[in-house]
Amino acid sequence: PFSKILCACNSNDFTFRAITLCDATKSSHMLKTVSDAINIQVPYNFERLLYFAGGVEYSLLMSQIYSGQHVALNNLNLAQTLALEAVRVDDQRTLEAISFFSHDNFIPDPHTAVALAATQDQGWCNTDLRDSISTVVVLATAHARKFKDVVLPVVGEERWRTYIGNSSDPLLPSNHLSFNRISPDEDLTLAQQRWEQQLRNLLEDASLWDV
Repeated sequence: PFSKILCACNSNDFTFRAITLCDATKSSHMLKTVSDAINIQVPYNFERLLYFAGGVEYSLLMSQIYSGQHVALNNLNLAQTLALEAVRVDDQRTLEAISFFSHDNFIPDPHTAVALAATQDQGWCNTDLRDSISTVVVLATAHARKFKDVVLPVVGEERWRTYIGNSSDPLLPSNHLSFNRISPDEDLTLAQQRWEQQLRNLLEDASLWDV
């Protein structure tokens, strides 16, 4: 159970405008950002939000949005209907969040940093997630190593190498600690194959489950 969902986006802010300003107009162009995997003019799953909000011709609205028409959602308040909030995070705040939340055992990738910055900017936590009044869950979908060109200049060479070579992960059982170990020179394709096999082993390890 949760009370609200916070949607974080970068400067390509369709989600922020649709939820906060009830403006679902497609922007004329897409901006380059350091969190480029979420650079998008219209989110693919926005139609689902319209569907779950109910009472609207969501297919017609999506056609109007994609055609570039001005689309106002004044009669469909997504924030209230679906208990959503939204925050727009620019590149400077993204880099600040990478720096702030980084330590030897964790460095956020730029997209996770967008979400972390949003929790701070929205007042869900003052400084650190551990200081929040209630539990805040941030969904992270990428590893910082994939975005080394963005992350390394922020955290520095020493912290980067410490993080990449650190094999301890308190979220994993002791017999699976090697899951997070990455050699700085390891081929990413081979690493992915190894991770997949280790993940299968982790899920199949009967000793971890109350069965």
